[in-house]
Amino acid sequence: MSRFIENPHLPQGRVTLAAVSGRNTVINKELENIGIELIKTLPYNNEKSNPEADHADMQLLHLGGNKVIVLSNKGGLADELTKVGISVKFANTEINKFCYPQCAVLNCVVLKGRIFGLVSNIDRVVIDCFSDNEKVNVKQGYTKCSTCVVNENAIITSDSTISKAAMLSGIDCLKIEEGYIQLCDKYPGFIGGASFKYDSSTLLFTGDIKQHPNYLSIRDFCKNHGVFVQSLTSLPLTDVGGVVVLKEE
Repeated sequence: MSRFIENPHLPQGRVTLAAVSGRNTVINKELENIGIELIKTLPYNNEKSNPEADHADMQLLHLGGNKVIVLSNKGGLADELTKVGISVKFANTEINKFCYPQCAVLNCVVLKGRIFGLVSNIDRVVIDCFSDNEKVNVKQGYTKCSTCVVNENAIITSDSTISKAAMLSGIDCLKIEEGYIQLCDKYPGFIGGASFKYDSSTLLFTGDIKQHPNYLSIRDFCKNHGVFVQSLTSLPLTDVGGVVVLKEE
């Protein structure tokens, strides 16, 4: 059962269409239960043993409106997006094996007129689409995975280079402890991959945000920016590769 906390009801203006990894059926069922139509991403190049290969925030970048960039049409992702009215551009980078940093060429954050990311690794099509935006370099190639966007003026991250870059850009940032988010046995996950904005005042987490040791700081930071935190499930926080919002009411 979904466990919405803090807010007494689901506000209007909710997400109606999103892309998400098809791997976690429990979380996906809860997303569907709150009315979100899902486009489920499959492991890129059929690399099923790779815990990141099916992550939506690695396979596509939302440009705003009905436009996205995708890595390729492997697995039929571009076809599925086109069917629901999404306009697709293809990345310039060719990826044969899904490994870092090549797999993260779309994993950047567009915020407050800037693109945050490992600039040398960002795909050329992304750079062209945001040619007027300032490029802010960070050392973390998994920039989107590592960044929980609270709003245009606030983020949460465990990465020190992202935190520093945000603050220098006039964006408020809560720096949290690393870890405490599941991904796989070998690596922990990131908070950006375990959260998404449901609407302007609601930040949803894939698992129980109260289990995070920095929960109170996270809750209070978000409240200070007019945003409630919500737990989608009672599971531990899990990095599912983000929930890439494509349409909202």
